[in-house]
Amino acid sequence: TMAAQKRNQLGASLALAARQSLNDEELKSHVYKKTLQAVCYPISCTVPHSFQVWSATSPTYCHECEGLLWGIARQGVRCSQCGVKTHEKCKDLLNADCLQQAAEKSSRHGAEDKSAAIRQAMQERMQSREQARPEVFELVRRVFGVDEASHREQLRAVQLSILEGSSNWSAKIAITVICAQGLIGKDKTGTSDPYVTVQVGRLKRRTKTVPQELNPTWNEKFYFECHNFSDRIKVRVWDEDNDLKSRIRQRLTRESDDFLGQTLIEVRTLSGEMDVWYNLGRDEDNDLRARIRSKLTSESDDFLGQTMIDVSKLSGEMDVWYTLEKRTDKSLVSGAVRLHISVEIKGEEKVAPYHVQYTCLHENLFHYMCETSKQDGKQEVRLPRQAIGRGENAWKIYFEAEMQEIVDEFAIRYGIESIYRAMTHFSCLTTKSLSTGVPAVMSNLLANINAFYAHSATGNSVSANDRFAASNFGKEKFVKLLDQLHNSLRISLSVYRNSFPASQPEKLLDLKSTVDLLTSITFFRLKVQDVGSVPRAGSVLKECALNCLKTTYQFLFENCNELHQREFPAAAAAAATEGASESAKSGPSPDSLDFWHRLIELVVSVIEEDRNSYAPVLNQFPQEVHIGQLSASAMWDHFSQDLMYALQEHEEKRPCKTSEYMNLLFKVKWLYNKYVADAPPHKGSVPGYPLWFQPFVLQWLSENDEVSMEYLHSAYARDRKDSFQKSSDHALFSTSVVDVFTQLNQCLDVVKKLECPDPAVEAAFMSRFSGTVVKVLFAYANIIAKDYGNFTSQSGKACVLMNNVQQVRVQLEKLYEAMGGQAMEAETKDKLQELQDRLNTVLDDLAARFVATKSSEIVAAVREVGCLLHKHVRGGAGSSGGGSGSTDPQAEADMILRPLMELLDSSLGMLAVECEKAILRRLLKEMWRVTVAALEKEVVLPPISDPRQLFLNLSIPAKAKVAGVSQGLLSNISSISTQVSNVTSVPNISNVSNLLQDTLSKDLEKTMSPRQCAAIQVALETVRQYFHAGGNGLKLAYLEKSAELQSLRYALSLYSQTTDSLVKTFVATQAGQDRPAVDEPVGEVSIQADLFRHPGSGEVKVTVKVVAANKLQWDTSSMFRPFVEVNLIGPHLSNKKRKFTTKSKNNSTSPKYNESFSFILGTIEDPEAFELQISCKDYCFARDDHLIGVTVLQIKDIIEQGSCACWCALGRKLQLDETGWTILRILSQRPNDEIAAEFVRLKSEQRQDNPHGLWLGKS
Repeated sequence: TMAAQKRNQLGASLALAARQSLNDEELKSHVYKKTLQAVCYPISCTVPHSFQVWSATSPTYCHECEGLLWGIARQGVRCSQCGVKTHEKCKDLLNADCLQQAAEKSSRHGAEDKSAAIRQAMQERMQSREQARPEVFELVRRVFGVDEASHREQLRAVQLSILEGSSNWSAKIAITVICAQGLIGKDKTGTSDPYVTVQVGRLKRRTKTVPQELNPTWNEKFYFECHNFSDRIKVRVWDEDNDLKSRIRQRLTRESDDFLGQTLIEVRTLSGEMDVWYNLGRDEDNDLRARIRSKLTSESDDFLGQTMIDVSKLSGEMDVWYTLEKRTDKSLVSGAVRLHISVEIKGEEKVAPYHVQYTCLHENLFHYMCETSKQDGKQEVRLPRQAIGRGENAWKIYFEAEMQEIVDEFAIRYGIESIYRAMTHFSCLTTKSLSTGVPAVMSNLLANINAFYAHSATGNSVSANDRFAASNFGKEKFVKLLDQLHNSLRISLSVYRNSFPASQPEKLLDLKSTVDLLTSITFFRLKVQDVGSVPRAGSVLKECALNCLKTTYQFLFENCNELHQREFPAAAAAAATEGASESAKSGPSPDSLDFWHRLIELVVSVIEEDRNSYAPVLNQFPQEVHIGQLSASAMWDHFSQDLMYALQEHEEKRPCKTSEYMNLLFKVKWLYNKYVADAPPHKGSVPGYPLWFQPFVLQWLSENDEVSMEYLHSAYARDRKDSFQKSSDHALFSTSVVDVFTQLNQCLDVVKKLECPDPAVEAAFMSRFSGTVVKVLFAYANIIAKDYGNFTSQSGKACVLMNNVQQVRVQLEKLYEAMGGQAMEAETKDKLQELQDRLNTVLDDLAARFVATKSSEIVAAVREVGCLLHKHVRGGAGSSGGGSGSTDPQAEADMILRPLMELLDSSLGMLAVECEKAILRRLLKEMWRVTVAALEKEVVLPPISDPRQLFLNLSIPAKAKVAGVSQGLLSNISSISTQVSNVTSVPNISNVSNLLQDTLSKDLEKTMSPRQCAAIQVALETVRQYFHAGGNGLKLAYLEKSAELQSLRYALSLYSQTTDSLVKTFVATQAGQDRPAVDEPVGEVSIQADLFRHPGSGEVKVTVKVVAANKLQWDTSSMFRPFVEVNLIGPHLSNKKRKFTTKSKNNSTSPKYNESFSFILGTIEDPEAFELQISCKDYCFARDDHLIGVTVLQIKDIIEQGSCACWCALGRKLQLDETGWTILRILSQRPNDEIAAEFVRLKSEQRQDNPHGLWLGKS
């Protein structure tokens, strides 16, 4: 890059040396002479006129405008030196050199003596000038390379030509009036009828009139001869009028038409070919003031502008726009006139126009300055010190004093306009645009050039582009110059780190000026050239900065190790000491990540340099270019792309440790967050680096699983060895929980510190980490669950283990919130929630196992409660009271609960100290369930012998004697009674009666009276309040809704219900009575049932038709006579027919019956409360019939259809649940209730495989 910069500078110098003006010796010789003329007798030092107010005694005309000096006295002014007379308003339009004016006048009038005096004065002035400023003449000689002798000779010749030039000078001038623009309207219609007059000396020419036009075109050519060096060309634009007013004005003045404007052109300034616009000024309206002026002066018309051309400045051919100027300060003119002027000067060499000659002079001076400075070892371009303090005109100072004086005098003498001089100097500076201080000068020059063309065009109708097109410098030439400069600036800005080093403050200023120059070029193209689509300066600067950053990154990447050693020697030395140096390698290593750490440090140094050094000078377009952010963004773009490819290669082999990838990830994250995240291209967007590192982070998390599991086992082993000591004085859990979550939280902290900006990648991290959490915590819970059985007998340690599991649940909840809580993905939340549920299940299991060890004690205490209840709270079944006397139910409840409360107090007191509240509540729940269930099973509904068991396996012959019957009955009872273990013979029937009475009496003692039920209700409320513990225990709502309490209360409620209510409850709850018929059928019966409701009374009738039986399984040695019995079961049937039987059939396993029966249900209850029990029996004469099979058909199953015809399977017995047996037990204690006795008999019937029974006769 530095070599390229040197090549650019060398190319610029060669371009300057190759300019035509530097090698054209003929042109240089001519310019050398003209320069001597300008400095010998400088116009800036001419003698001004000495005007005095003067009164004419005869009609006198103005020397300038040729108008009459109107008035009685003091009509105008007169120069005391040369005697020229003019209007007060025209004195500033005369030639400024009084000596030349006097010489011309003397020459015309033949005043030889006066002319000689003037020539002598001019010669003395030139000699004085030569003596006062010898360095100027010496500088001219050195610039053009002229020897001293030739220089003195040429200087004398130039002085002589100046003395003789005024009388011998002549020129031929051809002027073409092309067109005008933006003229002011003078007619009432708002337009004018313009024409142009051109005057050189006394000769005047006129164009044709263009009617009603403010932008007229004439294209008329006129020829003149001029013999006066100081003459001017006067171009005036008029509005032709032919009305009465105009003719009267013609009589009184020399101007009959309205004046539209004028321009004055000094002949001596015209040289070569020019194409220039001359703008018009403004004039006043034709008001009263103008009419008064017409009476007092020779100007009765509105003055709109004029143009005067100095003939001495004419040379060659010119196509020029001239501005129409004012004649007085109150004039109102507007517009411009375009002229094409061709000048041929007698005796003058036709070398080049004066503008070309000035260009030659300026370029040679600039070249001389650069070469001499280079030889002296100084900066090539010496910036003028005298420009300081010149204010707005500082941009017009191009050289140091002597050189500036030369170009100023040349420009004044030959009419070189300041804008041309500025453009010429700008052209010279483009060859040295990289020199220190030059960009600032060029920016200032171009800004003023822009102001000249763009701002001057705002006050008139001539566009800036047209004005620029008429520039003497040449439109195409300057545009090409700007294009080349623009490209050069772009190249310099594209390597601004090399072109403008941050270590040199003056170069940073040049960088700022370069950007300003780029802005000025853009402005020139937009406003002056009027180009439609021009790249904005901010866009160009941004593009160049991006190119520079791209090459900078490439350089850093290709020379990373070398640059890092140079920029960070301490870090490089430390790396070399550790053996991690890769200085021999130029790029990244496939087996190491050190290269990327070094590259990040270099990238950060570049970004910091841009932020601190380049941002203050380049952030001139804050909306488009913020160099700090742009640098960070560009560097990140290049770096991230290379890093992504490198990580993709590493993903396949993974040669480095996961910890190294994690360290690199943290450094990349720091780089992005600190420098890139706020840059506009990346602000608010999701970066890609988390996705590149995702495989490595997931691998690290996988490895962390093994580490966490090892840590878990070692922590639990230490904890078990220390006998599960509590972690602190105020904690109820041991240290293993703390150790496990310390490990997990450390892992989570690492993941959280990644601050992953990609939600999808972060979700993947959390999902994988949740797997670790689930694996570790569930393993911990399993270890405790497996080891828990060894400590159930040690209440303290068992409580600590349960506390540990509870603390795991608490810490898991905190971990859940730390991982994001509800913001996490559903899958991750489900994992953690499932883990929480599993831990909850484990905790429930531990609590149940702990309480199970205490359940035997609780059951024993409850049995004591039952014994106390039956001992001290007595009352006959169905009676309202009993015992020795009436007692307070609360006192009775407290008395019978004493053993249970003592046990609970001792157990729960210890648990309250050792367990956390959540564990204590769980234990309370388990103990509540055990206690209430024990009260139900042992007190309210104690287990009794199935009455059907007494007759299940009796094998008694049909004609057996009483002793034989007793022997069989006693053998069967021996299997039931716990007091008789082996009964083989009974001496008499009294023993059988005593044993049967003793066995049945124990079951009868287990039944409860209403008084005992009331005592149990009060005791149950006392236990409930005890477990509630005033709000510190279980919630009352939980206790009320617990299934055990509901079941117990339901059992107690059954004792107080009527028989009809119990039967109705039985029918409603026992929906699976026919399950044995389905599982093991012994036959089937065809039944047709029809339901009918009377439309008037609403009474419901059920008609049952027994069609037949089939596949009856029955083994008997006697005659087989099957029949079907149908019983209606339900409430409120005491006064209704409830049973029908068919006729028996002989020795047939598939009998046909076809018998119908009708049952009246009534209107009190709905049909859903009834059921039909269908039994098939074997008829036995003089003894009970044998049950073959039984089934149930519930009425609710046939309500919807209204009828049912089906085969009903028969079973050996009916299946009842706990509720059913409870109802049977309660109803069995009502011996005086016929319906209850019948119901118990029907539901307790069971088939006996041996159809031999006792013949006890019939009552």
